[in-house]
Amino acid sequence: MRRVALALLGLPLLLLALLALALRILEQAPEPFTYNDLAGPGIAYVLLTYLIMGCISVPMLLLALWRNWSSLWHMLFIGAATGLFAATLPLWHVLIDERLHLHFRLHRALENYPFVVFGALAGELFWLLAIYRNPTFRQLPGTESAA
Repeated sequence: MRRVALALLGLPLLLLALLALALRILEQAPEPFTYNDLAGPGIAYVLLTYLIMGCISVPMLLLALWRNWSSLWHMLFIGAATGLFAATLPLWHVLIDERLHLHFRLHRALENYPFVVFGALAGELFWLLAIYRNPTFRQLPGTESAA
């Protein structure tokens, strides 16, 4: 279970580093990747990620492990669902307002697809860091090693 706890604590930092690196590549910046790319608003994102993980991901993870759903696809779904919830939580008033056209509401919800993609990536990284080839989860389906 130590791997699970370390993965839960380290995953937001790893995601922040991946996001900063991706933004650096998209900007095609000639400077090397430095600590300043992670500082600033990145710390607020990490704290928000810990809050979302504590409120949404951990209960979903406990439910999944209780039901023996520990495969790669289950973790992808949990991560994507967490990202979807995190993306639509600030928009709940727009999504339920019947005075607005359905097209506008769907467009607003689908604008936040990077949250879903990043959540799915987080689920995959969690599976890779915490569950894959972990002897604690050896009896669970989808976690057995090829050896």
